[in-house]
Amino acid sequence: MKLEQLTSVLDFQGGSQPPKKDFESQPSKSNIRFLQIRDFKTDDKIVYIPISKKNRLCKKEDILIARYGASVGQILSGKEGAYNVALMKVIDKNELYKSRYLYYFFNSPYFQKNLLSRSERSAQAGFNKGDLSEIKIPVPSLQDQEKIVEKLDKVFENIELKFNVYKNKIELNKQMCKSKLNQIFNDELYKSGGIKLNDFVDLQKGKKPEISQQRKRNLPYLTAKYIRGESEPEYGIPDSKGIVLVNPKDYVIIMDGSNSGEVFTGINGILASTMGKIVLKQKINIKYLGYFLDFNKENFANTKTGSAIPHLSKEVFFNLRIPDITLKEQEKIVDKLDKFFINIDTNLKIIDKEKFLLNNLKKSILNKEFSYE
Repeated sequence: MKLEQLTSVLDFQGGSQPPKKDFESQPSKSNIRFLQIRDFKTDDKIVYIPISKKNRLCKKEDILIARYGASVGQILSGKEGAYNVALMKVIDKNELYKSRYLYYFFNSPYFQKNLLSRSERSAQAGFNKGDLSEIKIPVPSLQDQEKIVEKLDKVFENIELKFNVYKNKIELNKQMCKSKLNQIFNDELYKSGGIKLNDFVDLQKGKKPEISQQRKRNLPYLTAKYIRGESEPEYGIPDSKGIVLVNPKDYVIIMDGSNSGEVFTGINGILASTMGKIVLKQKINIKYLGYFLDFNKENFANTKTGSAIPHLSKEVFFNLRIPDITLKEQEKIVDKLDKFFINIDTNLKIIDKEKFLLNNLKKSILNKEFSYE
């Protein structure tokens, strides 16, 4: 089959990036939904921006490609609004393709391998329109495309049904975790009463260091996006004035942004200004404290302050009441929860393995259909 240069038959348009001060939390006649990569996975953190000629718009049927970082190459669709600079829209200017055919083509190992090999040339793991010009694409008749799409839809429908089963299993395990934490900490608070968290801990706010391009001897700058695997790290100079260093044993909490209230541990680097390092004032089992903070995730979510940028206040954090129990009793609870969560982790690993096998099956099917090398 004859292959054409990708950019000769399709066009690609990058998104726009309005300032954060323009972000709004509620829809209105004067704004539009602002789409970021995360929004194609969940509607939990919807953001709106003012309607403007600068906005780059997409419809639900449009295909978008993630351009940067850990998400590069992800193929996204099914949402409408104004998309951001980390996304690039596919435009079928000559109406040569069925949208569903393009969706499968861009997800194929052939396209993904070619795209990733070009994005790796960039220091930031990204690509631009020029990189796409080096990739080829077939132009089958619309009738042939319909046959291919119909065949793939049937196969992938069964695979998606299995994915939904695994998704429900994961959700069930998450609910079990939540229920166990609620049971233990509510019982302990009822039996022993509570002491304000302020009596046990302090928060040390992070500060942005002097940024360096050299990784050697420098440390990653721990932003929420980096910790969550949504962006590549910047590297900070460890002796920058006023910075806060974090080691894998420390617990840190996001104080600003849409993820405020989330707690992390097991990380190493320089703490961002949007996060706080938890510093112990007196003896407390640090793992027990971690479980307690997990128990309070919903409290954090319900008490965020700030309009444009959500913020978890220190007052809310310090006023949380933690059960007034001894270190020995804390250790017993940790032991009980550790055993419970080991079983949960085992279940999730089995589910992840099954999902991995299904993903490989999808790649194999697409590779068979879209293989030109």
